[in-house]
Amino acid sequence: MTHIIQVGPNGSLILPKAIRSRFKPNDEVLVFVSKDTVVLKKLHHAKLSELSHRTKGRAMPMHGIVNEIRRYRQERKSLS
Repeated sequence: MTHIIQVGPNGSLILPKAIRSRFKPNDEVLVFVSKDTVVLKKLHHAKLSELSHRTKGRAMPMHGIVNEIRRYRQERKSLS
């Protein structure tokens, strides 16, 4: 989906309703800027409760936690 929008006099951007409807109040959005490109990405924070079921009640070393977070992010990315 591509839209053309204008920058308002105070520098604000007004997103079309089709885009705004994808966000809820207080959603966090990552803004990536590189030269003349601006990318907005809605952030999805993993809840510890969603990750904890994978540990099966045992302690995990740090590298195990990092691997689980990577796996979780890959799953979320494939669902987007």
